[in-house]
Amino acid sequence: MTHWQPQWPVPLQGYIALGTTLKQVGSKQALEEVDFHLVVKVARMMAVVGVKHLAVVSSMGSHPWSPSHYLRCKGKMERSLTDMRFERLLFARPGPLLGERETLRTDEQALKRILPFISPFLAGPLADFEPVEAVRVAKSMIKTLTEEKWPGRFDFRILPGKVLNQG
Repeated sequence: MTHWQPQWPVPLQGYIALGTTLKQVGSKQALEEVDFHLVVKVARMMAVVGVKHLAVVSSMGSHPWSPSHYLRCKGKMERSLTDMRFERLLFARPGPLLGERETLRTDEQALKRILPFISPFLAGPLADFEPVEAVRVAKSMIKTLTEEKWPGRFDFRILPGKVLNQG
């Protein structure tokens, strides 16, 4: 999006699925650069070219005052994007994401092994903790942003993990 040409058609929708882990980047500052600053920068560029509807992958438990640095970055990102006043703004807040990755994470491999045993207990308020396939999150974001009725302009929604796992 750094070389947008004025003659190109303006997309109505935008999707952002950027994120990293502390282990991948090595410092809290580097994590914040990706999970907060880079996401906000991409959203601003989308707003400049005319995107009206935006869907973003965030995280279950995100909050700008969270004691967890990761969840605080996600919460600050959500607040910044809400302030941009997209006509439709959707935050997907999945539990642990499953799917193909360039590098395998040992915690995810362990989770896949024990998931069949713990899944029956992830009901009610614990349903948001159930891991979800990244493809399912993407499909739910597209469906919600494009197909569902929204009550008006400048509206935002949150898709929690249990909803993403149903989609």
